[in-house]
Amino acid sequence: MPWQTPDNFDTYNSRYHAWNATRVGPKRDIVGTWAKIVRERGLRFGVSNHSAHAWHWFQAAYGYDAVGDHSGVRYDAYRLTEADGKGKWWRDWTRRSFTAAAIS
Repeated sequence: MPWQTPDNFDTYNSRYHAWNATRVGPKRDIVGTWAKIVRERGLRFGVSNHSAHAWHWFQAAYGYDAVGDHSGVRYDAYRLTEADGKGKWWRDWTRRSFTAAAIS
């Protein structure tokens, strides 16, 4: 089972950042739940990390359309701030707030 989604959302109770399943979404430790159930049944359990692909996802999020009505207008990841999330479910969860570095 993947312990991290392509947007660096940890599916366990991460001590590295709050963008994880115990604080957002299901508000439970998905990996921990699976591990407990699997081990109770005598099966092997493992997790995998596919975060090498995350960089490519973030690159696109900072891009813009080359043609059309919005030509040259940067996508949300580039322009959204924490203030834009005030009062919304994703408050304080801009891409810049949970990535190691902003992509320019």
